[in-house]
Amino acid sequence: MILYVGGKAQGLEEAVKHRFPDNALILPALEEELRRDLEARPISLEEVPRRAEEWKKKVLSMEQGKLLVVVCREVGCGVIPMEKKEEIYRELVGRLQVLLAAEASEVWRVWCGIPERIR
Repeated sequence: MILYVGGKAQGLEEAVKHRFPDNALILPALEEELRRDLEARPISLEEVPRRAEEWKKKVLSMEQGKLLVVVCREVGCGVIPMEKKEEIYRELVGRLQVLLAAEASEVWRVWCGIPERIR
């Protein structure tokens, strides 16, 4: 599994599509899936580590016979939200990125359209 992270409108999806035009299973916009999951199954801040582990297992199970490329936007580089549900969302995305990065064979960050390998 390869993990790509970056901010919105930083060229994240374009960089992945350029490198992997058709030879990988690309899981785009993982953070959007997390938001939908939290809307359907709300949790408290204390439950975030458990939910992140659940998502890690779910994502890793998708890699079966084809290289999996996970694309997840960074959502925690800004003002801490006042709404609790937004704080939980950002915490979940960040914790899941940490867990996936630990499992990934490569980790890339895209900034200003430039992919940079960070591991």
